[in-house]
Amino acid sequence: MLRKILVLLLASITLTGCSLITVVEADHSQHGMLPNASEFSMDDLMFAQMMIPHHEQAIQMAQWAKTRAEDPKVKEIAEQILAAQAPEIELMDGWLDQAGDAVQDHSMHMEMAGMLSEQELAKLKSLSGKAFDKYFLEAMIEHHEGAVVMAKDFLDTSNQAVADLLESVIASQNAEIESMRKLLGSAN
Repeated sequence: MLRKILVLLLASITLTGCSLITVVEADHSQHGMLPNASEFSMDDLMFAQMMIPHHEQAIQMAQWAKTRAEDPKVKEIAEQILAAQAPEIELMDGWLDQAGDAVQDHSMHMEMAGMLSEQELAKLKSLSGKAFDKYFLEAMIEHHEGAVVMAKDFLDTSNQAVADLLESVIASQNAEIESMRKLLGSAN
């Protein structure tokens, strides 16, 4: 890169006959920031790209719990998940909309911790009653643990809205993990 700059600079001097070179310092303060969405870094948007499908899977699982779970406390946790994660998806979608074409979606190329495989989802969907409750709790604990790990990986952000969401995800999902572990313990 430096070599190209020097070649272009020398060509410019040669072509214009200039003997005076002006040095201009580059502003690197926006490194990692998107030109059309300067309030969000690439990491902020990468987090959103990863967390949206993660949340969407949790919402699907929680929807199934509304009709397949037996334990009212499992249904209650499912409602909490729906109430928290749907608005978070809308918020993150807004960030990505604001970024527009400046960011490409790489979420499908990344492995996301806690995501259930197609086979695991099919198994959960096929269950009902106590069997559903147990498998749902085990799977959702792992799913939430993955979300917490992902959120912690992106905590080094300068955007307060992103930081607030990350902290909220960590706190709420850790609290739900604790509740689900207690439910699992009492079911055994």
